Order: sequence, then structure tokens, then C-alpha cells
Amino acid sequence: MTDTTTAPRSKGASLAIVTGLYVVAIAAAAAWLYLGPDTAYLWLDALIADLVATAVVFVGSRIVSNSSCYDAYWSVIPPLLAVYWWLERDPGADGVRFALLSVVLWLWAIRLTANWVYAWPGLHHEEAGQALKNLDAWAAPERGRTGNGKGRSTCAQERQGKMRGHKSARGATQKMTPP
Repeated sequence: MTDTTTAPRSKGASLAIVTGLYVVAIAAAAAWLYLGPDTAYLWLDALIADLVATAVVFVGSRIVSNSSCYDAYWSVIPPLLAVYWWLERDPGADGVRFALLSVVLWLWAIRLTANWVYAWPGLHHEEAGQALKNLDAWAAPERGRTGNGKGRSTCAQERQGKMRGHKSARGATQKMTPP
């Protein structure tokens, strides 16, 4: 779904904003890990740090009004958590097994993040599944109407019979006319 309420940012500017947001989130998580209380459980410390970073990304996504800021988080954070676990591991941990796991994890993360960077158009785009704030657009995304106050109808108006349109064989509305 495309956001038409703000001027679109370039892809480079969008990536810079998301990168800055991730730097702040990682710094907040690291601050928790190294300055916060120790739970004596490595997995719990990592979980709390991840929740702290998640909260930072969530707040940042609300500031820029785009939930897609969170999309790459799933491929950026796991390798960083693995580095933390490696640094804090027990002395008897199997280093070879961890190294093999880390190689696979880092390759996966790089590939997934690179695909996201390549395919993501920028902050002017938000995945349709995340656009629940505009239920009309979510209910019928193929119609492409958002009811943004620029003379376009919303799906709700059409369902209520306030707008009449002609459907083509593909199901797209060819012409919308007011009653």
C-alpha cells in the first residue's frame, strides 16, 4: 500500500532513517545487556535486550508512520544476538558447532537483508497486511482506493451504494461516478 498523505522520501533517505533507527535500537539493547541488571540467564538477558530494541523500533515506526521499518529487523538482530551469545558463552561450549551455526546464520541474514534493501521502495510504501489503520484499503486492496480526501471513494462508500462503478472482466473498477 502506498501512503499518499506525505511527500515520498527517496529510497536512500528512507534507508538512512531505518538504519539510524536500528543503530539506536541496537545501542539501547547493548546498554541493557552491559549496564542493566544481570538475570543470570543468558537467554533471558538476550530476550529482554531484544524486547528493548523491539520497543525502540516500534516507537520509531510510529514516528515515521510506517510499520515497514520493522521488516528487516528479523534478519538484522539474530546475528548480533549470536555475537553476544558467543562473547558470553560458557568456557566449555563447542566452538566448532557454534562457528558453523554462525556462518549459516550470517549468510542467511545477509541474503535476507540484501533482498529487503533491493526490493523495498522506501518509507512511502507500507505492506498491505500492515495497513490496518485504513480498513477500507485493507478490505479491498485490489481497488487501490484509500479514501484520502482527494476525490476518490472509499470501499465503504461503494458498499453503501454511494458510488457506482463499472467492473471489468478482471474485476477492476473502470470508472467511478458519484450518484
